[in-house]
Amino acid sequence: MGRIINLDHIAKIEGHAALYIKVDKGEVKDVKMKVTEGARFFEGIVLDNEPESVPDIVSRICGFCSQIHQITGLKAIERALGIEVSDYVWNLREIIVLASVIQSHALHLLFFVLPDYFGFESAIAMAKKQPDYIKKALEIKMLSDNICRTIGGRAIHTLTPRVGGMSRFPTRKEAKHLISSLEKARETAIWMAELFDSLNYPNFARDRLYLALHDGKSYPFLRGNVVSSEGQSFEVHEYEDYISEALVRDSTAKKAFFRQKPYMVGALARLTINRDKISKEAKALLSQLKHTIPSDSPYMNNVAQAVENVHLIDKCIELLEQVDGREEEIKKPERREGRGIAITEAPRGVLIHDYAINGRRVERARIITPTVQNLHSLELDIKAYLPEILHMKEEKIKLELEKMIRAYDPCISCSAHFLKLVWQ
Repeated sequence: MGRIINLDHIAKIEGHAALYIKVDKGEVKDVKMKVTEGARFFEGIVLDNEPESVPDIVSRICGFCSQIHQITGLKAIERALGIEVSDYVWNLREIIVLASVIQSHALHLLFFVLPDYFGFESAIAMAKKQPDYIKKALEIKMLSDNICRTIGGRAIHTLTPRVGGMSRFPTRKEAKHLISSLEKARETAIWMAELFDSLNYPNFARDRLYLALHDGKSYPFLRGNVVSSEGQSFEVHEYEDYISEALVRDSTAKKAFFRQKPYMVGALARLTINRDKISKEAKALLSQLKHTIPSDSPYMNNVAQAVENVHLIDKCIELLEQVDGREEEIKKPERREGRGIAITEAPRGVLIHDYAINGRRVERARIITPTVQNLHSLELDIKAYLPEILHMKEEKIKLELEKMIRAYDPCISCSAHFLKLVWQ
């Protein structure tokens, strides 16, 4: 007789999802991630709005990823309107983005991943016996908030990044203060990487394809072409020739494919493709870890996030050292219509914003998030891994599946929901 396993309330970006598994005679027949969150219609909300309002609207897609949605929207709108801002402006925007990635990684790892491996039900339960881990996560969060507040005007939904430039520029004194804080945080980041390298992860791996930005000279978040781990490369304006989306029955999310293949994005993809461009400190750290990257294990995304944070702290320091207190005027649009596409790296991976503007109004919008791109890869991982754990008790199966799901880093605002296991 077959077995149906339903795991309800799996977290996904800004909502919930359910996992449906069908097993027959010990063979996994079907695995489906069903996203049950209400449709949020951001691609429709921005229509008929003035293009300058789009970045602030799309920043509301996600509270923890608000900065990268805002700045990806800025980049796309500026391209559509023929605006080119200076490298100095882009450096300031990048500082905001990198600070938000540092925070996202730290909170995901210490609040949501670590309790699973330390035997705690939640971060709250862990805090009662191991408060130092939570304190360190909050220290990183406060540092990130302070960087975003100083450069961007406030911690969430930053104010200063505007279409055509920045409405306020940091002073040299402010930059020096942030550098000092980041230098102190580097030690915490190294400690985190060593901690997550020391954990015992499930012995599971599956051949996979990775996608990330690549420019050949840096570890990019805002610039570059998209490159696969198999060597394919495409420019931003060519993305529709390579990435496609498919509707999923009984789900409000789509699935994305790279030339009809599933793929994975995120910190592990970035480190796999760009590991030779990380900072000297991060390279030394990576070479000393027992877990190696590249890796085909999704659990190594946890280690990759921790290592990446060391690099991102160093990169923020490098960019802040270039702050000289100058100010620049907001640049005006060169035209009133056009199409603008931007591809960036969000904390969880490749993010695509695509807008068409006509007569100073947004005529068309398309947004492809990292979670959409990771969804099919996650399903395939679960299908391949489940036969190895079917002999376990129900609660243990539940925990092991949660570990895998969380390794992909679902949106941090909803990934604390626990899975309800139903056997039939």
